[in-house]
Amino acid sequence: MLLSRQLVRFIRQNNRLSQREFADRIGVSNSYVALVETGIKPVTANLSKKITREFGIDVDYIEAAKRFIDV
Repeated sequence: MLLSRQLVRFIRQNNRLSQREFADRIGVSNSYVALVETGIKPVTANLSKKITREFGIDVDYIEAAKRFIDV
């Protein structure tokens, strides 16, 4: 399941993490997270996998989150 950039930002903010803290948790640079959140870099399948595993994200979570963000 591929996440949107809006979902990436929502997950990070919902966990009350800075971009640096979020990046550290998923093993990427904070600048990469910033580029993804602004839409400059795409959300790859690998990044989606890292995020969903680290934060225990499932389809139900994504559907619920979509009610709070514009995807």
